[in-house]
Amino acid sequence: MRPSTFPAPSVAIRNRSVTLHRILLVEDDALQRELMCEWLVGEQWTVHEAGNGREALALLRANKPDVILLDLMMPEMDGFQIVAALQEEPLWRDVPIIVITARDLNAKDRERLNSGVHSVLLKNTFRPNELVERIRELTRTKSATALGATT
Repeated sequence: MRPSTFPAPSVAIRNRSVTLHRILLVEDDALQRELMCEWLVGEQWTVHEAGNGREALALLRANKPDVILLDLMMPEMDGFQIVAALQEEPLWRDVPIIVITARDLNAKDRERLNSGVHSVLLKNTFRPNELVERIRELTRTKSATALGATT
């Protein structure tokens, strides 16, 4: 069972504190969520799941993730609305978003996502290691930026 709220983000490993990156996975299809979680097992990430946009915003309010994996086509609140909400909240604007969708995006869709999305992956066409590498790249960049800000 995966946690529903974000725990403290560090653990001791060999007498050294290592920051665990928090991933928020927003996907309404439970099987797709489970599959993606399996791909991410074993990485230095804590994965939290939301089945719709409202759940995602509740988790965001509890604790800011390092990366968001976001489906676009969901009930209650779709991915476009989540991206808009993230851009409206100054504390959330810097959270990298990877959209994972089956939707064929047109120019208007891409424009709506342009300001807040770092990558778009099409479901059933990308490889799991491609997703893992994109998350690694985003968390490395974020860690390096944070480290530079504190030195």
